[in-house]
Amino acid sequence: MFTKNNREDSHKNTTFKEKMKIAVYVSNDETLGHITRISSILKHLKKTLKNNVEILIFHSGSPNNTWGLDRFGKLINLPYAISKKHFKLTRRVFLRPGVLSKINKSHMLERRQLIIKNSLKNFKPDIFLTEYFPFGLEFWTLELIEIVKFVKENLSTKIVSSVGYPSYRPITSCVFDLYDRIFFHYPKTEISYYIDSLKAASCFQQASDFSACLKKYSGRIRHTGYIIESEKINISKRTIRKDLKVKKSQKLVVVSRGGGVINDRIIFQSILAARILKDVFFFISAGPATQENEFKLFSRQCSGCGNIKITRWQDNFLDFLNAADLSVNMCGYNTIAKILWLKKQSVTVPLDSIEQAYRAKMLADNRFAVILKPNELSVDTITFAIKNMLDNPLKPKAHIEKISFNGVEETVKGLRCLM
Repeated sequence: MFTKNNREDSHKNTTFKEKMKIAVYVSNDETLGHITRISSILKHLKKTLKNNVEILIFHSGSPNNTWGLDRFGKLINLPYAISKKHFKLTRRVFLRPGVLSKINKSHMLERRQLIIKNSLKNFKPDIFLTEYFPFGLEFWTLELIEIVKFVKENLSTKIVSSVGYPSYRPITSCVFDLYDRIFFHYPKTEISYYIDSLKAASCFQQASDFSACLKKYSGRIRHTGYIIESEKINISKRTIRKDLKVKKSQKLVVVSRGGGVINDRIIFQSILAARILKDVFFFISAGPATQENEFKLFSRQCSGCGNIKITRWQDNFLDFLNAADLSVNMCGYNTIAKILWLKKQSVTVPLDSIEQAYRAKMLADNRFAVILKPNELSVDTITFAIKNMLDNPLKPKAHIEKISFNGVEETVKGLRCLM
């Protein structure tokens, strides 16, 4: 069964250094889960070490929304003068003829790297942590390869990676040896599902390389368990239902599409399903990145339907999910971690990506979810899936690997052990 309290007491007799200086590299070009994981780690670091931790954050993505990262320390927004579309720093894309010349692109890269190098030399961190890299973060590959090498050659700094889900890119294998610790914020169970998904997509070499990587660096890898930004239920189910004005005879379905702005069909089809299922109340979270015009369109579609409440985002989303009888989601990291922790059933509509596909299959195999493929999504299929799950809930398998949800605590302890 899934359990919250499965933690290894591997740090029991460890003496920690009292002060820490940590530099973090993160980007909001990835999904919301990447930012919330890092925010949770930094928040717990501040809580644990109080005034004895100094934090420097390099934010490599668009400066329009940094999700409050400046709460934790000094935030440096790296120059981002061009759109994400034309700033993919990979060998394949970065030097490709496009909107900007090779010279302009190279100048932007050198400018960013110079800011990072000078800041790191002045800060002299004990730890340099890269979120998702070197297993992902493809937009900033060329930048980070050089920065990681610079840190190893010029600073007495431990290099650490924080990774939310299985991923592998051969282009970054040249820097794996430079990492002192790799934190995987997911259970070992997910690895086999990821490898199977790679093979199903005919990515046999990638599957083989990833397996070899895990074996080679097993001594540096730590599985921390899932990271949940809040492990406390603040508002009771009864209060949530009362505030939403859910009738006693109604079931509550929570629909979410995570932190991105993709897959608006999951929102539209859920709204249409709500018009059919009058005995079900739908609480719909369109996502914090939803643009004003899109949200107005969603809201107009809900007009006149008394069993729908739509919002962009709720800081206490965990409370709403806890009150739900069913979750409709895209199988993103944050939502699935919460679903497993709360032991909630779901109808999941994963994107055509290996990450969401393997995670959806893992849930389905353990009887936590039914899967609707994107090309199967319609008002008829989602209405049937919701009604069937509410009327005939699945019984999760009893004999599955125990999973820890203490990823924040274990990561912070692991960081302190490196000191």
